[in-house]
Amino acid sequence: MAEISEDWLNSLEYQSIVAPTLKVCASIAASRNEPWLATDLPCMLAVHHVVTRLLGIYSDEWGNLGESSSSQALDKLPDATLALVMKEAEFSLDAVAECIDAVHRAHQMLLDEQVLSAQEPMLNAAWRALTASDEVSAEALIGAVAGNVVQAVDDWEQTRTKQ
Repeated sequence: MAEISEDWLNSLEYQSIVAPTLKVCASIAASRNEPWLATDLPCMLAVHHVVTRLLGIYSDEWGNLGESSSSQALDKLPDATLALVMKEAEFSLDAVAECIDAVHRAHQMLLDEQVLSAQEPMLNAAWRALTASDEVSAEALIGAVAGNVVQAVDDWEQTRTKQ
């Protein structure tokens, strides 16, 4: 029998936070002609942003109910999600660490320059849809937020290159 680690997520957390985010962001990357989600930096920033925000909502609402994963597992969730995507694209361990660092720096820069919003009301609505088992609405809302992140990053990059 396999040993269960306290650093693992429970299936509800994976299904509610990680899976819909990856599905939506992979679709956005594909629509941008990227063969791998991991090679589209704006989409990876969207993954990090959405997972971080959904995790915050989850922790605020359900984290105290005693059914959540360990705080260590939840703290690692945004980075673990990024690592999962990069490992799927066969990045080396060194490249995974470097890319996660780059996503962190870029995400902080985007927040500091107010390119991305620290609050995402649509993700609150997405969470409500997820808890009501309305996956279609949840994915549409997550997709809207992720699409907004990707567009904001693209617009910001264009503005920076023109200066």
